[in-house]
Amino acid sequence: MSDFVIQYAIRLPNGALYCRPKASAYNTMAYMFGATAREPQRELAVFDDRADVEKLLNDMREMAAEVGVDNLGCCIVQRLCSPFTSDDPGDEFAAAVIEWVARQGNS
Repeated sequence: MSDFVIQYAIRLPNGALYCRPKASAYNTMAYMFGATAREPQRELAVFDDRADVEKLLNDMREMAAEVGVDNLGCCIVQRLCSPFTSDDPGDEFAAAVIEWVARQGNS
């Protein structure tokens, strides 16, 4: 199971995951020349390194504190991601679970 990776994101107080503006020509122009009537496109902000998501969350908390929000109410969440496979994912998942359960008895 060493091929599995953990990804991190920020859960907002409303339960949604934080999305950052998507890099696009429209978003760049809107940023340079001011807001437009159209909402910028957004993409889910997912991180492979916990330190990166902690830095973003701390930056968000500092910005919120500047406008008087003392408790932003966001938290870091994580998910376990499996490697890509060309075989039957059900068989591979079952084998991974069996291996994980067997290791839990040795802890």
